[in-house]
Amino acid sequence: MIGIGDFAFSDCSSLTSINIPDGVTSIGALAFSYCKGLTALTIPESVTAIEERAFENCDNLTFLCKSGSYAETYAKENNIPFTVE
Repeated sequence: MIGIGDFAFSDCSSLTSINIPDGVTSIGALAFSYCKGLTALTIPESVTAIEERAFENCDNLTFLCKSGSYAETYAKENNIPFTVE
């Protein structure tokens, strides 16, 4: 399993967009929290787990993901705007 760890990019205001590579399977708790400049996050189908509050206070964030993916479901359940491919 390849994952993005808890707090990995927390409070990193310089991030604006991220393309998570295929093969990453999880995103840890608060991994991108308080990344206020983050507007776009591409999440591959390989991601099947996103921990609590991974995107807390990322008010301008939109997910880019595959239709029917875990990321799409997570976005819907957590009121995160998303675009599907």
